[in-house]
Amino acid sequence: MPLRRETSAPHRVEATRKTLERYRPLVGDELVAEVRSRAHDLRGVRVLELSATATGGGVAELLTSLVPLQRDVGLEVEWELITADADFFELTKKLHNGLQGMEVEIDDAELSDYLAHNEAHAAALADNWDVVIVHDPQPAAVRSFASDRGGRWIWRCHVDSSAPSDAVWQFLRPYVEAHDHAVFTVEDFIPPDLSIPTSTLVPAIDPLTSKNRLLPAYLARQTVADLGV
Repeated sequence: MPLRRETSAPHRVEATRKTLERYRPLVGDELVAEVRSRAHDLRGVRVLELSATATGGGVAELLTSLVPLQRDVGLEVEWELITADADFFELTKKLHNGLQGMEVEIDDAELSDYLAHNEAHAAALADNWDVVIVHDPQPAAVRSFASDRGGRWIWRCHVDSSAPSDAVWQFLRPYVEAHDHAVFTVEDFIPPDLSIPTSTLVPAIDPLTSKNRLLPAYLARQTVADLGV
């Protein structure tokens, strides 16, 4: 049995506002019209994006751009973080590496602590979501502790888990399979024995973020020089 953790209010991430119209010069009228057409029947759908951090990683970078655009096309989206201590994130780093095939050592106390944090988040979860999208292994067990809340649950795996560590996959698989669907980056990343329906979603960059904008030549040269290259 997992250790009991105090239930606290989930941490909501306040994403900045973005509009699809800003991308029109880059992607063209046809694609903008297609996105709005596809989103039309989803207007008002309540979506929760559940991840581990709001900065410093690929998932955070993705959601920083995606959540405001989801809102702009009419979805009611919130982004929550599973709150935990350093020990939890050290353990989930092992789970993350294990999904990618690294052999890692995990003891029962660590796994119990992982489940306790997931259970605590589930206890604080609102019950009015139409779709909950759970990103990577950190909150993967929340669904199993929130069987009476939320509508459809999707596990979004952002790493190559085609040949996971046996120990990690034996632990995580029942919690992953509690979801209604799983989404992977490419077909080759899907574990061969996963029993729930799956699909793929190729990642993309946001060309309007500071990281991806074109730099003037003088600034590019200055940046390279400052880095000592």
